[in-house]
Amino acid sequence: MLLKGVEMLSKKNLLKNSSFEIGKDLPEGWGTFSTHPEKVKFIWEDKRSNSGNRCAAIEIQENATGVWQQIVPAEENIVYEYSAFIAFEDVDPVKSKCRLQLEFLDNENILIKQVNFPYHVQTRRFELDFP
Repeated sequence: MLLKGVEMLSKKNLLKNSSFEIGKDLPEGWGTFSTHPEKVKFIWEDKRSNSGNRCAAIEIQENATGVWQQIVPAEENIVYEYSAFIAFEDVDPVKSKCRLQLEFLDNENILIKQVNFPYHVQTRRFELDFP
């Protein structure tokens, strides 16, 4: 899955480096998580993008999870908009799952709510993805 131009908006974009353009070895402000690091490859590349020069990508072997992540402070009773331009290649619906996901944590980093976007399969160029 390739991510480009992720946005989380209230009155302004709350994500740092939402276009993945800034950084040295990894995009600034972004971290990674994997259930099986030996099966997941995190890529920050300059060969494909929706706009700009870079995108973040994940190559995953079956039975593993890989996530580009960023913790963003949010407040109660405020509506936020979240969307991203994503593309994907050769996602086999039997062996793989590709989707965006939001997790809301409390002040002690305990999961309060998880919002899963629909799964994607096969291949698609960059398109806007939102709930």
